[in-house]
Amino acid sequence: MKKNKIVGFRLKQGQIPQYYVKKHDINAVYKLDLPGYWRLIYGILVIHGERKALLMELFDHDKYNKRFGY
Repeated sequence: MKKNKIVGFRLKQGQIPQYYVKKHDINAVYKLDLPGYWRLIYGILVIHGERKALLMELFDHDKYNKRFGY
């Protein structure tokens, strides 16, 4: 992510929990599956012309399922 690369995949608009939209006012959310069933949720923001990663949550699979309603 330091090299301005997008990792993981972008969630479809209907898959983004309202929690992220309300808390971070963001609508482009990415998910990265990590070893050991960990999940990283992040967004990309443009601030003063620079792309920045907003790391929103890192959690295990069970907490991920609860956040996303699975």
